Amino acid sequence: MDQLLKLLDLLSAESFQSGQYLARKLGVSRASVSTWVSKLQALGVDINIIKGRGYRLVGSVDLIDQARVVSSLEVQTRVQVSHIDVKGETTSTNDDALASLYNTSAWHVYVTELQSSGKGRRGKAWSSPFAQNLMFSMARKAHISTEALYSASLLAGVAVANALNMHCGLQVGLKWPNDIYMDNQKLGGILCEMQGNPQDEPLLVIGIGLNINSSPTGLDYATCSLKSLGVHRRDRTTLLACIVDQLVKIFMQDSEDQVAAALAQWQEYDILKNRDVTVTRGQHVSFGKAQGVDSKGQLLVLGESGKVELLNGGEVSVRW
Repeated sequence: MDQLLKLLDLLSAESFQSGQYLARKLGVSRASVSTWVSKLQALGVDINIIKGRGYRLVGSVDLIDQARVVSSLEVQTRVQVSHIDVKGETTSTNDDALASLYNTSAWHVYVTELQSSGKGRRGKAWSSPFAQNLMFSMARKAHISTEALYSASLLAGVAVANALNMHCGLQVGLKWPNDIYMDNQKLGGILCEMQGNPQDEPLLVIGIGLNINSSPTGLDYATCSLKSLGVHRRDRTTLLACIVDQLVKIFMQDSEDQVAAALAQWQEYDILKNRDVTVTRGQHVSFGKAQGVDSKGQLLVLGESGKVELLNGGEVSVRW
């Protein structure tokens, strides 16, 4: 994949590049260039090929620019982030984060243009076309308060919602515990994982997927993307930096009162509150009315019996 990215860097939407030129720049044979072009086309990259002239991109390809991510971060964020890794392809950015070594309490950021085994909640796969959307994970091994750990998905949701508002002017909504919605359509999702003892210095991994230029189809719920919503500012690099800024900022507020304040902000984004919902846990299905979340980030559901039930994230599905 790294060679494919190097080839993409050499290709241009402005003019044709000959196979001989590309082979010389990459230090490979013209046959290898032809093979790599075919692989890029299989990934959905539109390349015009004319015999005797060479190869030309049909439109530009917006790759995540690692250097520009760093330069776009706020100064106070840069000192909190020690590692930003951008790959062409990986199995899962959450898996990359979980497998890495952490020698400091700084944040690590793992980004990819393509995931072969991306993860969603409840064991579902998360897939996305090459270089079209945002798929990344942020991870930190440090002492984190119990309140922040167990509300991590909700705090991350607030950070993403704030970033989308700042960067794109979108007033998105959040669906408990980890989905980003716009106009009743899913725009993205969050998957938090933890490794280690919560009382010590656990590793917290926050995986985020956002639909920027495309959204999945054939699902049992509606989806959207920034493109389908008509958002013109869709630069994935600067949006990534903005989200990293907001995530670092919200997790620096680690006292019980500060977490409670962030959860109060989450309530402002809550799209489930006062809706009739269906709650599925394994084979058990129940019905009720969503009542917001408590101070621990648990969803409150007023059941048909009149009793309020507390729901943790876990293996619970909530639909309206």
